[in-house]
Amino acid sequence: MPNFDEILEHIGEFDLFQKRTFLLISLLSAASAPVYIGVVFLGFIPEHRCLNPGAAELRRRCGWTLEEELNYTVPKGEAFIQQCMRYDVDWNATELSCTDPLGNFSHLNGSIPLTTCQEGWLYDSSIQSIVSEFDLVCKYSWKLDVFQACVNVGFCLGSIYVGYVADRFGRKTSILITTLVTSITGVLVAVAPDYIWTVIFRFMQGLVGKGSWTAGYILITEIVGASYRRTVAILSQTAFAVGLLILDALAYAIPHWRWLQLAVTLPTFLLLLYYWCLPESPRWLLSRGQNGKAMEIVGDIAKTNRKPLPPDFEQIMSTSEKEEELKESAMKSLRKTETLLCGSNHSLQTEQRLQSKYREECSCSIDLEEDNEKDTKQSPSVMDLVRTSQMRKYTLILMYNWFTSAITYQGLIMHVGISGDNVYLDFLYSSIVELPAAAILVLTIERVGRRYPWAIAHLMAGIACLVTAFAPEDMHWLMITAASLGKLGITMAFEMVCFVNTELYPTFLRNLGVMVCSSLCDLGGIISPFVVYRLAEIWHQLPLLVFTAVSLIAAGSVLLLPETKGRNLPDTIEDVENFHRYHAKQLN
Repeated sequence: MPNFDEILEHIGEFDLFQKRTFLLISLLSAASAPVYIGVVFLGFIPEHRCLNPGAAELRRRCGWTLEEELNYTVPKGEAFIQQCMRYDVDWNATELSCTDPLGNFSHLNGSIPLTTCQEGWLYDSSIQSIVSEFDLVCKYSWKLDVFQACVNVGFCLGSIYVGYVADRFGRKTSILITTLVTSITGVLVAVAPDYIWTVIFRFMQGLVGKGSWTAGYILITEIVGASYRRTVAILSQTAFAVGLLILDALAYAIPHWRWLQLAVTLPTFLLLLYYWCLPESPRWLLSRGQNGKAMEIVGDIAKTNRKPLPPDFEQIMSTSEKEEELKESAMKSLRKTETLLCGSNHSLQTEQRLQSKYREECSCSIDLEEDNEKDTKQSPSVMDLVRTSQMRKYTLILMYNWFTSAITYQGLIMHVGISGDNVYLDFLYSSIVELPAAAILVLTIERVGRRYPWAIAHLMAGIACLVTAFAPEDMHWLMITAASLGKLGITMAFEMVCFVNTELYPTFLRNLGVMVCSSLCDLGGIISPFVVYRLAEIWHQLPLLVFTAVSLIAAGSVLLLPETKGRNLPDTIEDVENFHRYHAKQLN
């Protein structure tokens, strides 16, 4: 019997059906951008200063301009002093002079006492964000870090059970459930009454937000031919960049965070129409023994692509239908027997026993999937990831690169939000440079290989961050150019680690290896806001030096990995060790 990849060779590996599905999945990827990085606009930090009771009345009495009021009432010094401290004076005093209002409050040494912003803050009203609404500045600024970190905590925890849902109930079902919950929680974030509830709903959104993208990513790679999977996997990341551009445009048009949150969330409810237009993965159906349903989708693919079915397809369909009828008949018989023995208390455990009995008694299942489990298949264990010297090296390097890619990627985007000037234009530049990343990788990785483009991408990101940090302030064009090149480099590195991770591990460990290593991606996302917002208070460019260091180390680390271009995927740990010995001999 042919396997599914052989069937795709007849009915089209990446034709109209797959392209249409790819477009639908790309919408999911674009919709995930606001969840992942929306903090740039939702948590934008506007210009602010302490609220001085009586200062506004004094301005009216003295006829000051706003500039004059700020000159008289806002302390001089670094940004923290101007934004988080105020003069400890009573601006309601009637004896204050309009020409020198602070003259009567100077101490002998000429200084004026300062105090904290006890009455709150005044913000630039051109942009309304959670920062200005919930006063997430000065001593409360750490709350903005928590707002972004909580969604990454949700990503980390949610990936555990969302992966189970996708494997247990199907890719399509997982997409629909996670999309619905993500949309509902997105609306709840927009209408949250206070900061605590905003963080709670943001965390809930993170629990399922990553799941819809992940399930969609798996689905599209499972319905295309083997020769197109890597290209499709890389190009699917481009849709995320398009989502960033849409987010930037909406944020520019809607400067209020609640309305912006609704604007990026409400359209996602339309994705629930995928119930009628998105197929289930035939590979998943085959792995669950639902051959009849899988063959129906195969027929739809062939019809849409206008390709002939395999010569023995009718025989396969007929056998599949007979198998479904036999299975249903056997299940009814077993269920009747179970009811007589156990009474009417039919539970999930009972149903599982019936399925087990059926599998034992019926051995006519059609195996169309080349990777189906066999009795001799090894059981994966986390310890296998560090059992041998090469596996330990692969695991540690991959985990570090997942961490570096996440902390640098998110950090650079969030740094745009605090870099001053025009946040919308700077965000636009940093988003546009992601578009050529996929094209560069597609054109290079099969010609040059994986290691050198990957190392160069990290090296580019590290050097660009260093140049941006020390570029003169009056050379804004240099800062933007360097920052954009850094974003391009880390985007390429992020896309590289995604698929190289799958090429290094043996078959029985591949899914577990990707899951364990990519968990460091969420850890990087959790730490990133603290690195950006806290270190920027010490020195505005200090986060960029952190990104420089971790990126340069990552560039060197990937050169310690073997080249996987043109290499067959390993099936066992022994294959990994043997390939290392062969690779070492080639280098010598």
